[in-house]
Amino acid sequence: MFYLFAMVFGLAYGGMVPLTAIVPAELFGLKAFGVIYAGLMLVSTIGESLGAPVAGFIFDKTGQYWPAFLICIVLGSLAITLGIMVMTYSRKRLNSR
Repeated sequence: MFYLFAMVFGLAYGGMVPLTAIVPAELFGLKAFGVIYAGLMLVSTIGESLGAPVAGFIFDKTGQYWPAFLICIVLGSLAITLGIMVMTYSRKRLNSR
């Protein structure tokens, strides 16, 4: 099971990491790429470093994990909504050229 997990995780993570650089470059161009990529990595690192401790704190206070999962669902929905908005803006900008 470990080797199966390692293969699936490696393929999924290996497919996601290059996209974090390619997508902002395609959507916003290379002129502001450094600032956008740095901001993306900063927010990502903060979220990754706070996720587990906040979930543990919520479990310690409530005795359940569902509030932490609910927060993740809300934040994920917000991220999807913002992603759709950025894609719509990018398409309009590309079509106006």
